[in-house]
Amino acid sequence: QEIRTFASLDAPYNILLVIDRSGSMGTEFPFLLKAVNGFMRNLRTQDMFAMAAFDRSVKKLVNWRSVRVGPQNKVNLGAGGDTNFYKALEWAADELRKVRGRKAALFYTDGEDYRIHDPDLDAKAFKRALQTVRRANAPCHFVGLAVDSQLGGAHLKQLAEVTGGQAHFPETVEGLVPLYDQISRELGN
Repeated sequence: QEIRTFASLDAPYNILLVIDRSGSMGTEFPFLLKAVNGFMRNLRTQDMFAMAAFDRSVKKLVNWRSVRVGPQNKVNLGAGGDTNFYKALEWAADELRKVRGRKAALFYTDGEDYRIHDPDLDAKAFKRALQTVRRANAPCHFVGLAVDSQLGGAHLKQLAEVTGGQAHFPETVEGLVPLYDQISRELGN
């Protein structure tokens, strides 16, 4: 893995949480909420985060802010329709390019863009998304539940690899909470 930056462990970590709220993802939201809240509790005072959700479009739910300072936000994810996963990747890469210092993105998704069942269309869109996330110079981590290993799972693994991140595939929805806990601890080290 190419080393892109050195920073003190005391330096703030900027984490972009991106959640797939398409129709296929909605039933796991109660477990996801518990996992995200646990994730936030493990972050340090100096760390910053932002949050967005996507389906056909991307909606920023929480602007960059301190994990500990400021009012608590109630976030309504809702449930949408089709999944424009590649648009969400491009949006996240643009958002991360604006941030200086230590940074990463954490996606909760099945990785299946609405184009995934059209091999030609999907291949072109995926290639463009790979180039975009590579230019963000930030690791992208993915948590995929009930992911088809030949379709979305393969994409998530490849995206994680080119960015220096990791792809995680919990067996059950109950596995989200300990997994998010593990990821938050790893990002803090």
